[in-house]
Amino acid sequence: MSWRRAELAFLVVIAVALPLFEAPKNIFWFLYLFAWIGHRTQTPGTLGGPWRAWDTLIAVVLAGAGLSAILAGLQGGEWVGARDVVRYGLILWAISRTDYDAREWRWLFIALLAGTLAAALDGALRLNYRKDPELGLWSVGHPNQSAIYLTIMFGGAMSWLLAYWKSMALRERAAWAAGAALVAVAIVATGSRVAVVVAAMYGLILGLWFVRRSWKPLFAITAALGFAVGLIVMVHPWVLQKQLRNMGDDNVLAFRGLIWERALTAWREYPAFGVGMDNFSRVDSARYRAWTEAQGKPYVKARDFPAPHAHSVYLNALAERGAFGFAILLAFLSCWFYAQVRTHPGPRDDLGWALWGSSLGAWFTITMIGLVNTTLHTEPALIAMMFLGGWLSYRGRERG
Repeated sequence: MSWRRAELAFLVVIAVALPLFEAPKNIFWFLYLFAWIGHRTQTPGTLGGPWRAWDTLIAVVLAGAGLSAILAGLQGGEWVGARDVVRYGLILWAISRTDYDAREWRWLFIALLAGTLAAALDGALRLNYRKDPELGLWSVGHPNQSAIYLTIMFGGAMSWLLAYWKSMALRERAAWAAGAALVAVAIVATGSRVAVVVAAMYGLILGLWFVRRSWKPLFAITAALGFAVGLIVMVHPWVLQKQLRNMGDDNVLAFRGLIWERALTAWREYPAFGVGMDNFSRVDSARYRAWTEAQGKPYVKARDFPAPHAHSVYLNALAERGAFGFAILLAFLSCWFYAQVRTHPGPRDDLGWALWGSSLGAWFTITMIGLVNTTLHTEPALIAMMFLGGWLSYRGRERG
């Protein structure tokens, strides 16, 4: 087996394993990087071109994670958090310097979709003996995090479907449409209200954007959304029940206001570098009370709501990494958006549209769901970086 085939094979295994298995995705992460380096060492001219602005940005993200861990206000999980940034940062850097062709990317998209559907089926089967009515993917974890992963995958599946719609055989078209629809059903089953809204919004955005190629996708997506809304009203799934319950309890944000207040208190205590990545859970009641009173505010026990993270990608960065890490996050998300709007594929460039749309969908999910949940970490970050890396590699190739 050549280095290139080994590299692609390991990435395919990662794609399948991401939502399913913990150990294989970590093992094959190392194997992928090993094969990636081996391929570039053995084959001159495959490093992906000269050093670019994105290489500098990725290096800043990686170095910033290490510096944040060193200067963290609290000790405990900061190096675990830094390791997570290194894991998805290196995958992004490696994929952004590849030259995978349409056939190879097709295998990757199929692997990502197959792994997601298998994980969703496994989660559905486990609902029978779980007390929680919300769907979770085994390796992703909590239903809210699973919803983020599923929403990113929905954007990828829809982008591939719409990009290759005209060139697909009827059977393949039906398979991709069914796959995207099943991912959408799984998003509803997680009970994540914001994920359902974001997925619906991005479906419409894709339909509108693909109007320049055909009006049919927009009509089909609009009809599907109308049918889905009617079905949700009729079936009354848990996601709707939860929304009505929270509205009745005057708790639409599900205690997030209290968690955000806690995050801001932690940030004011360590404004430059925060409490440390993965250390938000260490802001216990004793620390929260001491910090609140030290900052000249009365401690109110009813507002003391411990949480494992800040339930916002922005406030989590502020609390755990301070102003330093928050600035890096904003720079990264801004450059990502710029990479999407600065260039886009030609009207007949199917692969370009698939990669562009999946990357934009990942950005949209990270930033929008990120308003009310912590999105850029672990499995959601890895799949998002695979899609972003794909677009950066293709964009760099086209400009080169």
